[in-house]
Amino acid sequence: MTTSEGTPHHPIYGATCMVVSVLCFTINALLLKHLNTQSEISPWVCLAFRATVGIAIILAIFGPNGSVKFRRAATSRLLVVRGLFGVFGTAAYYFTISPLGPGKATLISNTYVVIAAVLAVWILKERLTAAKLIGNVVAFIGLVMLIGLSPRDLSIVSHSVCLFFWPQSFQPSPIGLHSHRWTSDCYC
Repeated sequence: MTTSEGTPHHPIYGATCMVVSVLCFTINALLLKHLNTQSEISPWVCLAFRATVGIAIILAIFGPNGSVKFRRAATSRLLVVRGLFGVFGTAAYYFTISPLGPGKATLISNTYVVIAAVLAVWILKERLTAAKLIGNVVAFIGLVMLIGLSPRDLSIVSHSVCLFFWPQSFQPSPIGLHSHRWTSDCYC
């Protein structure tokens, strides 16, 4: 089946949309940095404004013909869960722009591609081929090199991930808040 260049299923159409997406996200990151540092506008305000404007645009474009069904969407458990993860992920990204800078924050944020490929094997039962595994390892090493993480930084990140997923593995030390002891339950 062939499609013409202007249709949503043609590669040129897809590539054009992706270039527009990249430009929009780039401008978004730069504006977030400016708003937070120069105008002292909270990332929460930026997040709320993004959601409000997004809903207004969706209603303006798709509302008149009735193709937006919010009630049906709100009853879809997976869509609600996806929305929650999306909000928290976007909020975390917005809060990293100021301390890390737009370049490093965006680079770290886009590691979701590597993580999604690994989780897809476990959650969606996708096959992990040698090419995917090698690609993920190379991508991760490349990200580490571009971000400039030291072995100590990687250790902190891995322990933070362990703490997030296995909070019982962290036992505060009586010495102080910055000291901790990892139990045998954490394999990081």
